[in-house]
Amino acid sequence: MAVTSIFRPELFDGQVFLITGGGTGIGRAIARELSSLGASVAICSRSMAHLEDTCASIKATGGQVLAQACDIRNEKQVNAQVQAVLERFGRLDGLVNNAGGQFFSPAENITPRGWQAVIETNLTGTFYMSQAAMRHWMSKHGGVTTPLRRALWPRQDSQPILMRSEKGCKPPCRRTRRGAWRPRVRSPPPSSSYSRPPPPIFPAPPCVWMELVPFIAR
Repeated sequence: MAVTSIFRPELFDGQVFLITGGGTGIGRAIARELSSLGASVAICSRSMAHLEDTCASIKATGGQVLAQACDIRNEKQVNAQVQAVLERFGRLDGLVNNAGGQFFSPAENITPRGWQAVIETNLTGTFYMSQAAMRHWMSKHGGVTTPLRRALWPRQDSQPILMRSEKGCKPPCRRTRRGAWRPRVRSPPPSSSYSRPPPPIFPAPPCVWMELVPFIAR
């Protein structure tokens, strides 16, 4: 399927972007659109199986793509990922910190291990990726890092709590990085996008929401 964009063609011609969680959902859409605008893209996920379809889709349109498995919670893997991008493309102009994880469960049922997994992915992983990008390339050559922020419909269960853990941790981390790495950190405000139906434990969202919010295909 061809990618349509509001941006002018070849806007990112010659630039290189790394998208975490780039194989599915919003990350996939970002990777495909950046490629359609002339960028070379690197996508990573903990599982190569999540990357194969997106990688094939980009290659089918003539795009340049590097797909590798990487657990952003692992500092060594993160550094290896960034170095692989530089070895393949010779530069890194932008990092999109899209990867994240949550648990759909009542708050009282979340285990310490589950809670820590969310923090390590959404906060620690974001920091590791941004730090590696700065150390290996951006501190000398410039570039942009972008942490994505997410929000769901208000509920009285744990999902908003865990989402707020991500939203609450990333902005202070972002402000700290911005002070040290200015002006290379860009954080877009939360926007309306819909990447998949809510789990069965949630009531269906209002119809008006579904009509107004664009659907991001997996």
